[in-house]
Amino acid sequence: MMKKLCVLLLLTVSLFANAKEYTFSPKDVPAMKQLLGSGNLQPGDAVVLKDGAYHNLEEIHFTGKGVSGKPIVWRAENPGKAVISGKLRLKIYGEYLQLEDLLFYKAWAIGHDMIDFQGEKGVYASFCRMTRCVIDECNDPQKGERPNEGDEYWVGLRGTNNRIDHCYFANKRVGGLVLQVWLSADNHLNNHLIDHNFFGERQPYGGNGAEIIRIGHSWSSQLESRTIVEDNVFFRCSGENEIISVKSCHNVLRRNLFYESAGGLVCRHGHYNVIESNTFIGHNLRGTAGIRIINQGHTVYDNYIKDVRSFGLLVRVGVYERPTAETDVKQEPLTSYHRVENVDIAYNTFLNS
Repeated sequence: MMKKLCVLLLLTVSLFANAKEYTFSPKDVPAMKQLLGSGNLQPGDAVVLKDGAYHNLEEIHFTGKGVSGKPIVWRAENPGKAVISGKLRLKIYGEYLQLEDLLFYKAWAIGHDMIDFQGEKGVYASFCRMTRCVIDECNDPQKGERPNEGDEYWVGLRGTNNRIDHCYFANKRVGGLVLQVWLSADNHLNNHLIDHNFFGERQPYGGNGAEIIRIGHSWSSQLESRTIVEDNVFFRCSGENEIISVKSCHNVLRRNLFYESAGGLVCRHGHYNVIESNTFIGHNLRGTAGIRIINQGHTVYDNYIKDVRSFGLLVRVGVYERPTAETDVKQEPLTSYHRVENVDIAYNTFLNS
């Protein structure tokens, strides 16, 4: 047994010793795109961007198979000094890939998602990570800033066991979400982690479709996502009345700070979500709110809600029971409001709300 372990260790050391670092400058974009999308990068390899402006990358694929502890990394040589701008459709798919220290400034999506954790349909990312990145002022100049003038999503999170952490997102003005967790019949039980991010200012949008984070969608709301959203700051995120919109089951949202944000944390669809130890500070500004609950089986506890002007806690009375195959009761569509049932609400603090 000891001999086998030694052989395995030597093979592992040999594999990681062959890891390579590839460095590119703005004039090397075609070669960089070819390497990132080739699938030939090995565990531990790094693709490094030198300081400069990388404009109009258009469609670019980042794919490969890293391993735990030795991801394939695409990073800036100096954090924040490799600036990606202009037209962009970045597709991340494979295993153990890491996007690190990149600045997306005045970039915008070609199509729907600017950064998509998926290749072609059904080819997803697993155990991939986006860390210490910035997305700022990324608005298509051809789209207006009012409802029905076009929208785009900054990040479409798909696949399983992916993480977005220690990133900064701010100044989204056109329609569409900052971060969407997508579910489908062949891709749920996501187990994503969204943590330690700073979501900066978003001005009121004037209509629906300006959430900061949405987990699921109406048509996937009966599926389990099991996404965790924890230790994030939402600073003046006032796009619409749902800052976080939960539309799936068995998610955990904990220890987040909502500061002067005109909106709330909303369990809009789905069931059995946990809302724990979040802090809401409104300073009596118009539209500031706390927690809104719809549907069944949620747990809401240890939250602190102070000086919000709209509501501290709103339990929405639905009109029809949860849709099931067994019931003969007329069922409301998944887009409607289903009654609240079996929800535990305890140990929350409400001050001046």
